[in-house]
Amino acid sequence: MYIIEAIRRTKENKNLKRRCIRHIVKSDNIEKDISILKEIVKQQGEPGMWRIYRTVNRRDSKRAMKVLQHRMIEENIHDRLESAWKTALLQRESRSEDLFLLDIDSNSLTDFMRVRNILEENNIQEIESEITPNGHHIVVKSVDSRLFKDLEYVEIKRDALLFLRIIE
Repeated sequence: MYIIEAIRRTKENKNLKRRCIRHIVKSDNIEKDISILKEIVKQQGEPGMWRIYRTVNRRDSKRAMKVLQHRMIEENIHDRLESAWKTALLQRESRSEDLFLLDIDSNSLTDFMRVRNILEENNIQEIESEITPNGHHIVVKSVDSRLFKDLEYVEIKRDALLFLRIIE
C-alpha cells in the first residue's frame, strides 16, 4: 500500500493557500488511483495547479495501526479518524520498505547522466525514475551519500515523496 498526495503549493498558485489531499493506494493500478484523487480535488472545488506525489516506500498497515492507537490514546483524535489513519501510514515507522530518493534539482541532461553513471559504476540498482518540473527523481534501494558529495544539485532523501505529475 502507498499514499498518493495532491499538493497545491503557494509558489505555483499565487493568492491560493497551500493544500494537501491524500489518498490510500491499495492496488497496483496507480493510474486508477490518480484518477480518483483528481476527482476528489474536482469535487472539493479546489482550483489551481496540483503536484501529485507517491510515497517512495510501501506502507505497512499493522505498523500504522500501532502508531494510530498511540495517537488516539495521547491526543484524543476520535473525530478525525480518517485523517489520523493517513497520517499514521505516513510515519517513518509505518513503512515496509527502506528505499531512497535521489532528488536531482537540475534539468541538465549532463547532470542527470553524471548521476546515472555514478549509480552504474557502483552497481546501485535504480528502481524507478520520474522527470520532475525541476529535474529528476530516482528511487534506489541503498546508496552511499559520499558518492554525491560534490554534486550540489543532488539531495538524498529517505522515505520521501516521488513526483508523478501535475494536474490542473
